[in-house]
Amino acid sequence: MYFAIYAKDKADHLSLRMETRPVHLESLKEHADKMLTVGPIMTDDGASPIGSLLVMEFENIEQAREWAAGDPYAKAGLFESTDVHAGREVKPKELLGSKVHYFIYRLDKPGTEALRSKTRPAHLEYAETLGDTLVFAGPTLDDDEKTMNGSVWVVEAASKAEAETITEADPYEQVDLFQSKIVQPLLKVIPKDNEKK
Repeated sequence: MYFAIYAKDKADHLSLRMETRPVHLESLKEHADKMLTVGPIMTDDGASPIGSLLVMEFENIEQAREWAAGDPYAKAGLFESTDVHAGREVKPKELLGSKVHYFIYRLDKPGTEALRSKTRPAHLEYAETLGDTLVFAGPTLDDDEKTMNGSVWVVEAASKAEAETITEADPYEQVDLFQSKIVQPLLKVIPKDNEKK
């Protein structure tokens, strides 16, 4: 099963990230066979990393959390917070050329399971209309690894505003399903475009 690991850097810790990056990348290479996509979350202008996104395969959420805690960045004290959610791969696409991609993480409001279920067919129909614009999509899951509690998308867009517009047309947002939404530029590092997953 795939798990999305979203870690937010502490403020003013860029130097610590840069110092720790070589050993972090070496650690990632040792687990390359588990990775769907990995890369830093960037500032809105795409200039500076402010966190990490990893979508990786693990046996269960405990294993994913253990891996996240052992990441050299985490052990160095870089992160302000780390969220780990089970996910389901629905629509992966190759990241092409130098086009910009945006990571979108939306968390459901509590007690909205019925609303999500009712709206899901329209949501999936809308996702299909996006074609190659939607690089990756899937729901995040509760610790029971069954109950959907949010959505992770990676979209291809010319700007953050365009990425926002794409998500705002999602039927899930039309019915006010989410309590929070994060939209950030995503820099793909591993696997490289010319490497097979």
